[in-house]
Amino acid sequence: MPPDLLWLSLRVASAATAVSLALGVWLGYLVQTRPRGAVLVSLPLVLPPTIVCAYFLAPHFTWQLAAAAGAIHGTAFLGRGARVAFAAAGPQFAAAARTLGASEWRVFWRVCLPVAAKPILAAAGIAFARVASEFAMVTAIAWYTRV
Repeated sequence: MPPDLLWLSLRVASAATAVSLALGVWLGYLVQTRPRGAVLVSLPLVLPPTIVCAYFLAPHFTWQLAAAAGAIHGTAFLGRGARVAFAAAGPQFAAAARTLGASEWRVFWRVCLPVAAKPILAAAGIAFARVASEFAMVTAIAWYTRV
């Protein structure tokens, strides 16, 4: 595999992880506080990422489209990881902050997110590795079949 494909894979995985981190943490917190949409967080795991990447790579390839495909898949990992991290952080701390008059926004930023930061970063690492490996596999197959 040429070095350009390696850097392209890292760029796509970094962009997809950044988008997934924002969406996944938000979805994880939303599902933890309002559990009716828990199935929607896992829905992107149904789509195989190689098929999603191949679909986006087929007609007009740009690395931004590949990053969007990776973000769709990475959001599921981060959403599930964030939901578990927020559940393990202890809802009693958030409830105590609310009784002291903290807004929901302040509870999220000052109480829940600092406690759940390490598991969320671990989920981000897993999402990065999955997106990088899947994208590298698809581009390597496409490159070797073209030659």
